[in-house]
Amino acid sequence: MFVALVFFLYCLSFGGVYTLVPDFSKHLEIQNKGLFFSISVGVSTLSRIWAGKFSDQKGRIPVLKIGLLLNVLSLVLLANTTSALGFSLSAMVYGLSTGINSPVIFAWVTDRSLSHLKGRAFSTLLLAMEIGIGLGGILASLIYQNSAINLSLSFYFMAFTSVLALLFLTFKKSNW
Repeated sequence: MFVALVFFLYCLSFGGVYTLVPDFSKHLEIQNKGLFFSISVGVSTLSRIWAGKFSDQKGRIPVLKIGLLLNVLSLVLLANTTSALGFSLSAMVYGLSTGINSPVIFAWVTDRSLSHLKGRAFSTLLLAMEIGIGLGGILASLIYQNSAINLSLSFYFMAFTSVLALLFLTFKKSNW
């Protein structure tokens, strides 16, 4: 449940990004609404090559903290960008974050679950992911209200949800 809670908080930001980035690219007058996603998926794919091995060596929680910090950084960059270059840079950092967080969180669930309960553990994780993405999109939209002036506030809110996940990891009690 603890892993699912951390993933839920992270996925809130994920849902918000996927909901608002197309409108934000229009606001920045970037013609290709898929630019952010193309860049972030490319970087995410490349970073997954070493992220799992890195978490095997350094531990799941320390590497996940790095991934969450990068997620916060990418969202703060996104909230403050006014150019295609800043937009692209935030997409790179976001992709790096996603490339770290996804394999590490799934490896962490594998580590923490009993072999005969792995199905339940992954079901719980995927449910947390789906609820987080859906609710994140809704909350970000409620903050945004189709007003470009609220985009930054929405991205800051998403960064805050990742900060919460980071705080849970930092102050995690061993019996959770």
